[in-house]
Amino acid sequence: MIMVFITAEHTYTWPRFLATSGQVLASQVQLIPYGSKVDVMNLPSGVAIFTDIDRLLLFQKAAAARVHEHITRERPDILVLNSPSGSLLRYELLNLLFERGINRFAVYRADGPWASARYPVFVRVANDHNAPRTSLLSSAAEVEAEIQRLIGLERWKSGKTSASKPKGGPGHAEVTPVWRDRSLTGFISRVRRRIHRRRDIIVSEFSATADSVGLYNKYGAFVVGRHIVPAHLWFSRRWVVKFSSSEQEQVHLNRELDYLCQNPHAEKLREICSLAQIQFGRIDYSVDQDGNLQVWEINTNPVILPTISDPELAAKRERSHRLFAAGFVAALRDLNAAAEEMTLDGAAAAGEV
Repeated sequence: MIMVFITAEHTYTWPRFLATSGQVLASQVQLIPYGSKVDVMNLPSGVAIFTDIDRLLLFQKAAAARVHEHITRERPDILVLNSPSGSLLRYELLNLLFERGINRFAVYRADGPWASARYPVFVRVANDHNAPRTSLLSSAAEVEAEIQRLIGLERWKSGKTSASKPKGGPGHAEVTPVWRDRSLTGFISRVRRRIHRRRDIIVSEFSATADSVGLYNKYGAFVVGRHIVPAHLWFSRRWVVKFSSSEQEQVHLNRELDYLCQNPHAEKLREICSLAQIQFGRIDYSVDQDGNLQVWEINTNPVILPTISDPELAAKRERSHRLFAAGFVAALRDLNAAAEEMTLDGAAAAGEV
């Protein structure tokens, strides 16, 4: 059994995959919303994956950490992936990758010193999954104005109730409809997502990863235990690369298929995920003209298989989705096999076999 600990309002990431390409595993995957009562000693043997770590409220994170610790200590027959207290969040990861010389751009918390930032920069909220909240900024005054807007000072002064989209930029990420958690925790979570403190905001240097013809790239690859499973490669004229604005000509689809088949960055991605102490998630990154990987984040609860409403586009991307799904299913099966091996080893050590 693969048990996925997940926030209640973000369980939409798995169902389409389990209903289609992953149907063979549907009976073996159980989604467990944080806040559910968990009897660790009565959990089935198998795999426990802690996801959505960046979305957890403090009390949720503490409770999840206790469950994680209990499983790790008392259930040697359960393979545990990710740690609510040990896996790195976005700022900590990006800061570490810059210090290690992997990323070439620095990030700064808005409540700390960021005067040494190399312009242009952009501003984003540390632990949300929206696109950058601004266009590229070229001065400290612009940065400070955007920070003030995000923490609400300018909003209250002007009487506006919502932030404006980046000028000249791609705007906010598309909103995915989610089931609404009507519990008190769900309400607190929604309120918390709308309140940005200064320390929740990141000032990030811009890393130019466009190729010689001005196309930016974004690679996505899943880490699933010891496996790296390439998921997509998108190209866009916009510096924030989203699927909705990506190029879908055959030349781009062919480059994506080459990536999925060759998995050229697997070893480097394993190193990065090891540094992040993350064993499950999707690592989003680009490659600059010098061949250097530039990592943006590791999302521990990504959509496994996206929905494409355009039938023509869905048909064009069918082969790439099929390749990814096959690799992802194989990696999940390997997790189950590893968990079964742990159970047998534990039984042998106890003299039961």
